[in-house]
Amino acid sequence: MKVSKRQLQTIIKEEKRKLLSEQGDNMYLEALNTVAVSSNECLESLDIAARDIGPSDKALYDKMDDAMVVLEDLINLAHQALENADMMSKGAV
Repeated sequence: MKVSKRQLQTIIKEEKRKLLSEQGDNMYLEALNTVAVSSNECLESLDIAARDIGPSDKALYDKMDDAMVVLEDLINLAHQALENADMMSKGAV
């Protein structure tokens, strides 16, 4: 089978588009995973800090609790997005 220069260019453009699309999805998934892991590490650090500082100002503990709630929400959102992306890649959605 002979392929013209124009056909070859079209094939190359299509393959490049597919490759960039796949890389974009992977970058998105990697970013979500990084968010989940980093947030979890921050949450663990805050938990340790809360135990290590001993008796302190109630306002400080309240701020730390608020930060922990936000981090837990962020972790949950990242995990949900990862699960949705996984289901979409498997064609379940």
